[in-house]
Amino acid sequence: MRVSSKHNFIFLSNTRCASSSIDAALQDHSTFGHEHCNDPINAKMYCADEMKTYFDFMNENDEETWDWDNYYKFTTIRNPFNRWVSAYFFHAPDKEGIGTFDKKYDPDSKFGMGFNAWVEKIINDGAGLPNYEWFCLNHNTKECLVDKIIKVENIKSEFPEFMKDQFNIDVPTLPVLDFNMQPTSQDPTVDPYSLYNKKGREIIEQVYESDISLFNYQFGQ
Repeated sequence: MRVSSKHNFIFLSNTRCASSSIDAALQDHSTFGHEHCNDPINAKMYCADEMKTYFDFMNENDEETWDWDNYYKFTTIRNPFNRWVSAYFFHAPDKEGIGTFDKKYDPDSKFGMGFNAWVEKIINDGAGLPNYEWFCLNHNTKECLVDKIIKVENIKSEFPEFMKDQFNIDVPTLPVLDFNMQPTSQDPTVDPYSLYNKKGREIIEQVYESDISLFNYQFGQ
């Protein structure tokens, strides 16, 4: 996440939605980021509800003004079918479904768990990619806390124009970075839809129903 007191914006980093690339592009235009928090890894992916709670706490306990309503909040979203395939290749789960960032990861069984089984396991464990409701809404009132949501599919054309129009900030290009803010290639060239079986598709359709309906996403799009 990135916060700018000068431009009055809050960028909420939605995982596997070009968040690292945007985070890097906004770093020089921000006064505060996840690295300033006590738990930077967790803070990097604060949802809107968590971020507002943080702002409310700081507004009561810090000399600076942390008025949530004074900031323009924006984030990104992505076709959940493509997003989960991206996450699968990013984590390269071993035969137990453990990802590369876990100390228990077994590199000798990289990709040892198939895609659909991994999706089901991660979602059943409650550790899946956040959906629209969890990431953008107040968890109690269901009010949307975000002013702008940009589809990753339109990011190259829409993001620079949005930043210029809304904040008068020039962002000519977005770097392609991984979670550790290091240059990386795009996701492996693969038809993401070819990895899904019937059950895997149904799981995504159920969990990400609002993402799919609100942003006109389709399977095979």
